[in-house]
Amino acid sequence: MQQFLAIGRIVTLLLYNFLRRRREHLTLFKKLGIPGPEPHLLFGNTKGFRVKGIRRSIKEWTEEYGKIFGYYDGMVPTLVVADPDLVREITIKQFHKFHSRRPQPFVKRDSPRENIFTAAGEKWKRLRSAVSPSFTAKRMREMSPLINHSVDDLLKMFDKRCEEGKPFDIYSEFGRLTTDVISSCAFGIDAGCLKDASSPFLVQTRKVFEGFEAISTRVKIIIFLVTVFPDMVQYVRKIYPSFLVHLSGADWIYNMAKKMILERKHSQNKGNRIDVLNLMLSTNKEVGKEQIKVEKDEKDDYDKDGFLDADVNQLRKSQPMSIEEMMGQIVGFLLAGYETTSTALGFTAYELALNPDIQVKVQQEIDENYPGGDMKPNYNDLHKMKYMECILKEVLRIHPIGPNAVNRETYEEMTHGKITIPKGTIIRINMEALHFDPTLWGMHDPQKFVPERFLEDCQDTPNTLAWCPFGIGPRICIGMRFAVMEYKIALARLLKRYNIKKCPQTKVPCPTKKNGVFSPSEGVTIILERRN
Repeated sequence: MQQFLAIGRIVTLLLYNFLRRRREHLTLFKKLGIPGPEPHLLFGNTKGFRVKGIRRSIKEWTEEYGKIFGYYDGMVPTLVVADPDLVREITIKQFHKFHSRRPQPFVKRDSPRENIFTAAGEKWKRLRSAVSPSFTAKRMREMSPLINHSVDDLLKMFDKRCEEGKPFDIYSEFGRLTTDVISSCAFGIDAGCLKDASSPFLVQTRKVFEGFEAISTRVKIIIFLVTVFPDMVQYVRKIYPSFLVHLSGADWIYNMAKKMILERKHSQNKGNRIDVLNLMLSTNKEVGKEQIKVEKDEKDDYDKDGFLDADVNQLRKSQPMSIEEMMGQIVGFLLAGYETTSTALGFTAYELALNPDIQVKVQQEIDENYPGGDMKPNYNDLHKMKYMECILKEVLRIHPIGPNAVNRETYEEMTHGKITIPKGTIIRINMEALHFDPTLWGMHDPQKFVPERFLEDCQDTPNTLAWCPFGIGPRICIGMRFAVMEYKIALARLLKRYNIKKCPQTKVPCPTKKNGVFSPSEGVTIILERRN
């Protein structure tokens, strides 16, 4: 009996100390004078995410607590920022203190296949410099024929849709296009995603993105528990290693990437094709050499500060990427580009169907700069289409595809004015709050779709940090130019041939997913009409 009493006292004492430390940890923001929702002792503020979703929760908290507030993702203190001055300090001026994204519980850092999206510190710098030369403006010009080839197949499919005259989900078709483009430009293969809906590459890619929704309830419970109790990660990894890494389809794609890399490395004709894989292999061959030459890229509207330039000094002192690292970059490019560009095109079709006057205006610009026929729009043609650029920016402002993607981990404590950010705090840049803040967007109502707000001669020029769908600072999306080029080629050729029409099946407003990528949850149903 005495033994049971002693064990009971020990358990009670341990539980008391656990709860005391947890309560102390969950008062961090209150001690710093930072407002935010009251956390639950066990769940922090994540309980509401399961019901409302992250986006709605963040929006409601923004309305209640303002531009800067804190919440607890389980036990992880997360500071949400929508103040442009503080955003600039975190993402640019004091980048050395916030150089990496938030670590993912089940993605082990410094793994052989880690890509530039998840890498941290010196490894991120090395990978970034090695991959950057593949995404210069010159390389985009060279890869545009590959994109045009995929769009050829898309238009053949749209011709059939137009002849049928029936409503259809254009968003799903754009998903096939982006998969086909990435298979061609990154993996160097003709996957035939637009010709064949059962294409293995398309099927396996979709499996990866559908994987999380398909995993068992047991796994979802484990993920939730690890979020609430971070110390469990090390034990879960031992019991059930990499259950998120090896989602259905992922191994097939990694093996395909490895196969193509090895084939290109040993091929005598590998220089005949300009794609990301060949460009990466070419740069990788020169890494570590004193005489390495990387062309200085021309500046454009998306990289005025030169954040996309490769660091030549870094390349000279770096080690070449391993096969596994190259696999990680190629697959990372697929995962980053599959759903984002197709979603941007889907929302564009939706907005143009609802705003036919804007559609006519961009079609006039396309007609002036792109003759059509057998001619394909090139990089220079697209650069002249300024109003199309405005449409893209407005679509990404009003429909921010990755609203939770711009986040940082605090490596050193930072003080800015009255705000102190302790080491270990996660920073979440509140993209939606920035994109819809009326104080940052001047005379045009930010709730309305107005592409003209981005014209150079517009009096309503926004704060440069008010628009950030591709990220900000040195960690800005490395594939940004590629995504923009793919978007413009597809849209220019689509609108040159068709009008996008709203129909009774077009859902207004467009239903969207609660979490993850901000994308249409029920597609975008429209009708295509052949232009005269």
